[in-house]
Amino acid sequence: MPISVSNAFREIMFAENTDEWVAVLLELEHPQYVGTFRVTTAGHRLSEFPLKYGIIHNSEEYIFVPMEFQLPADLDGGAHNARLVIENISRDLLVFIRSIQTPGKCTIKIISSINVNFVEREFPVLDIKGATWNAETITIEMGLNALDTEPIPADTFNPAGFPALF
Repeated sequence: MPISVSNAFREIMFAENTDEWVAVLLELEHPQYVGTFRVTTAGHRLSEFPLKYGIIHNSEEYIFVPMEFQLPADLDGGAHNARLVIENISRDLLVFIRSIQTPGKCTIKIISSINVNFVEREFPVLDIKGATWNAETITIEMGLNALDTEPIPADTFNPAGFPALF
C-alpha cells in the first residue's frame, strides 16, 4: 500500500540539493517512568546554557541525539519491527531503559522543516521489546504486540470443533 505524504515532503525527499530537512520524532513511554522521553534525529539550537539541540513540535521539546533508525517494514502479515541505535551521550535515556521491567511504548512520527507541527507519517504505537547497551550505544528493539499480528479468528469453525453450530 503506498504511503501518502504531502507534495512538499516529496520535493524534499527527491531534491538533489535542499536546505530543508526531514526528522524522525520518537516518544518513549512507560508507566514506571514519570513523563515521556522525547528524542529526534535532527534539529537546531534550542539553548546555549546548557547547550541543547532539538525541535519544538506541538509545544513539546524533542532533544537531538545522534542515532541510527530503521523503520518498520511495510509487509503484509509479516513482523513489523523497528530498530533504534542511539549514541550513549545522555544518562537520562539509560536511566529510562534500566528502570523498566515490562515493555514500554514507542511512538514514531516523521516531520519536515517546512512545517514542524504537521506530521507527515505516523506509525502505530510500538512495544519496546528489549534493549541492550554498552559504553557507546543503546540499542532498542520495537515491534507490534503479538496480538496485533494474530489472524482473527484464531480457530476455524468446523463441525468437529463446534458441533453446535452445524
